[in-house]
Amino acid sequence: MVFPIIPPWKRARYAKPEEPKSLRDLAMDAFIEELQYQLVVDVSKIPAEFGDDIWDKMTTCEIIQTALNSNAVDWFSENVISEPKSMTVGFPGSGDFGSVELKFQHRETLLWRFEKPSKNKKNKHDNDNDEWFDIKIGDHVLKTRVDWFASQNRYNTDAIVSVLPSTDFKVRYDIVQWLCGFFRCKVEKFEFEDSKLCSYWNFVEEPGDLKIERCTDLDFANRVLPERQRKNLSTSVSRFRIDEPIRITAQSIQQARINTAFLNFTTSDFDTITSFYKELIPKVRIICTKVLNWTADQLETFKSELGLEDYSDELLETYRAEKFMEDSEQKWYKLLEIGYAVVVYVNEKEPEVYDQIGCTRWYKKV
Repeated sequence: MVFPIIPPWKRARYAKPEEPKSLRDLAMDAFIEELQYQLVVDVSKIPAEFGDDIWDKMTTCEIIQTALNSNAVDWFSENVISEPKSMTVGFPGSGDFGSVELKFQHRETLLWRFEKPSKNKKNKHDNDNDEWFDIKIGDHVLKTRVDWFASQNRYNTDAIVSVLPSTDFKVRYDIVQWLCGFFRCKVEKFEFEDSKLCSYWNFVEEPGDLKIERCTDLDFANRVLPERQRKNLSTSVSRFRIDEPIRITAQSIQQARINTAFLNFTTSDFDTITSFYKELIPKVRIICTKVLNWTADQLETFKSELGLEDYSDELLETYRAEKFMEDSEQKWYKLLEIGYAVVVYVNEKEPEVYDQIGCTRWYKKV
């Protein structure tokens, strides 16, 4: 199977001026054609200075495939590859098996998307023998094709899509690790659906910007988030939800960008919980915590330390109410200078015994 050569709409980029070519140029053209058609190539006989010409004349997809087919990954990595400006890895979930994006200086971006394996013995692409080809990374054989639609519709992008041999997350991890080695780079930005998918990476040490849609892993919350903050590494969590009892302080995660937090503080002391709310109310849109049988006196102290006021329906004249803890009969509020009100709700388990506290933002009406 011949790997797809340069797309027609991109050939102009590589076109040579119509003038007599030197012997070196003629030799280089013959060599590139040989590489593109995947003939047997002994790269040990190729001068290292040819690397720049290969980089200029072949697409990134072609270079990956040729390096693998020629069993010359190290040679291509050392002599051909120019390190990318950035590498982004995304595994968003919801049926999307993720992608890797490599951006280069003065070169098309490489977008590599992944699809889940077919449940049928005969994959949907088995009849497309003129379009699909194999890429073998380690023990993983990836059925791959050029993604013409993405290449045409995304500016300055070469795109490929591969069907994964299994849903095991390690397959995707191995691909990313191989790409990091081949392109001699580190991932600059990670995007994950769930913190549980992060287990293959050591995010205590990994410098990349980390964005997680849902953090549900106790070890990640207790160990990784505080340690990343200590090292001043960027971390974003859209939904932070830990159902198990957790001991965590606001100071240990206050630099993380958190949208909503649902936490079990039944083993945390009163001062830790109060400090958590005091520090994070201006930063987190929704906070909801289980507490262990707070008394009316504790609740009054909590209200006083946070500077909360008794709720009044007059708030509805200026702010738009949000549906949240609607069974709560007791609530307070606090106006913040940044343009919204924070409304705090309390759930009464039994008379003067409270087991849940939450807060959300009410934004000004427009």
